[in-house]
Amino acid sequence: MKLTWSPQSEAVRAVHRIKIDGFSTYSCSGQDSDYYVKSTWNVDGYDWEVRLYPCHHKGCSRYVALKLIFHGEAGGIDVTANLSCRLVYPSGALQPSAEKIGAATSFRRPSDSSESLPLLSRDDIYFSGFIQSDGSATVECAVQHLGELLESQVGADVTFALSGESFAGHKNVLAARSPVFMAEFFGGMREKTSGRVKIKEIEPSVFGAMLRFIYTDAVPELDKKMEPTTATLAQHLLVAADRYGLDRLKVMCERWLADGIGVGTAAAMLSPAERHGCSQLKARCVEFIAGESRKNLDAVMETQGFKDLMVNSPSLMAELLVAAHGRKN
Repeated sequence: MKLTWSPQSEAVRAVHRIKIDGFSTYSCSGQDSDYYVKSTWNVDGYDWEVRLYPCHHKGCSRYVALKLIFHGEAGGIDVTANLSCRLVYPSGALQPSAEKIGAATSFRRPSDSSESLPLLSRDDIYFSGFIQSDGSATVECAVQHLGELLESQVGADVTFALSGESFAGHKNVLAARSPVFMAEFFGGMREKTSGRVKIKEIEPSVFGAMLRFIYTDAVPELDKKMEPTTATLAQHLLVAADRYGLDRLKVMCERWLADGIGVGTAAAMLSPAERHGCSQLKARCVEFIAGESRKNLDAVMETQGFKDLMVNSPSLMAELLVAAHGRKN
């Protein structure tokens, strides 16, 4: 099996069409699932390798799958990128197949790799009409350096408007990371064809931090330990992460908040922890308030957060009483 490719590149995004010669006559019989052919390319100054696995196992079927390998030097930082692919007919006689979008992956060391991205089963490709008269098939792949893509706004196809500010984004990147964005842009929700989306009940600074996490898998603001402004951001980010189905971001915010629980925050964080299903954060709050130190309980009872809890969350108050009673016995 032989690959040939043709580049169509931008500074932070590279698109190659990979031609798989002899695809129609290639047999997977006795072929190792780990066998691959590769192409190398450069995106935004970083070297990458795209591996194409013609006989990838998935369940009982054989798939064509692809994987992204990092061959650059990140200089101690994370380079976040993703791979997407689809079948194309070079003459344009057929519309491209549905694009398969890989998850954003953080790369730091040479040979770091993404998860395998299944394109289609070999049977589906055979019957798709994408096999050309010479027996070849062509896969169009895109590698995007996501952090720089966000900054440059190259190829942005959606604008988010909130509180007088706007943020540009890329629907395919957002959809790959968030099931909510997937439904909005590629499901049955009304923003499917809209290039402008209004966002309510999120502050611009919070949405901007969430957007950067989606593209880079990092929240630099959370490196600032226990600062009041960071605590406020972490609380709002946790709510936004829960709203958009960003589980990793939610866990990051929950851990940050749990590590910073004190007299002023323990009672105030109990209700949000319960509401957003943050069991680790809730347990840390209960432990701090109802633990062995009577001093903590006395101090927390003087806070506005505790008074609000008494009025608005009787069930949580009952849990605290049970926990406190259990510690004394």
